[in-house]
Amino acid sequence: MKKSNQSRKVKKLKNQKIYEIVDGKLVRKQPFCPRCGKGIFMADHGDFCHAENVEIDIIKTLSDKEW
Repeated sequence: MKKSNQSRKVKKLKNQKIYEIVDGKLVRKQPFCPRCGKGIFMADHGDFCHAENVEIDIIKTLSDKEW
């Protein structure tokens, strides 16, 4: 049986979802957890952010420009 020539899908690395390079500097796309400190990212769910380790939710408002 002959193999079909299917191309594999290219997956984005996890770092490409969390970080972005702007003007040669590394910029974080997601906020840090206020309880856990630096290094623990919060999951972005559109209108709120969630930290799984400590079960904390932060609701985004329209005045938050950093989100």
